[in-house]
Amino acid sequence: MTEVTQAILPDCTTDPHHSVSFYSDPTRTTEVGWRGCTCDGGEINLGQATSWYQVFYTPLSCP
Repeated sequence: MTEVTQAILPDCTTDPHHSVSFYSDPTRTTEVGWRGCTCDGGEINLGQATSWYQVFYTPLSCP
């Protein structure tokens, strides 16, 4: 699923305020992965990427 991950991962160096939740199936009831950014522009990758995802705008409160 590398293509899916690369296509929708937020660009943490230019816009760290977006995150992506990945789900096990089209009903989006069971989250199986998450991608987001840290305040210093790093990436957080947890779980697995799938074809079923939702992108969120998540304002970071960075010092």
